[in-house]
Amino acid sequence: MPKHPVEKGRIGEGVARSFLERKGYEIIAYNYRKRGGEIDIVSRYENTIIFVEVKTDYSSLDENPAEWLDEAQQKRIMDTAEKYLVENKVEFERIRFDVIILIKQGGLFEIKHYEDAFSPGLVEDEDLY
Repeated sequence: MPKHPVEKGRIGEGVARSFLERKGYEIIAYNYRKRGGEIDIVSRYENTIIFVEVKTDYSSLDENPAEWLDEAQQKRIMDTAEKYLVENKVEFERIRFDVIILIKQGGLFEIKHYEDAFSPGLVEDEDLY
């Protein structure tokens, strides 16, 4: 088991990228950082750009992703996503914010993928639309 949270996060993000690729998603960026925020994975599925937050734990956890991301964290992710879209001039029909939760069970990860886990409509600032 990794001792440092950053190492644990990197392992989890790698597992999440492989999981998404197996589902047919194209990974277009990962660990995108801008002042004030980070996007773990940016992917494309058909004409949808998906911003994915990955949470990794090595013990049991609550299955509700809302408990892992408070409103301030969601807003930070959405603000960073907006910067990504502007900076990279990405063409898309729709955007989506997903959460992948990885739970280490023995030697394997249990993966829980929450599509549309949160949206700009759930927070006060709606700059993305």
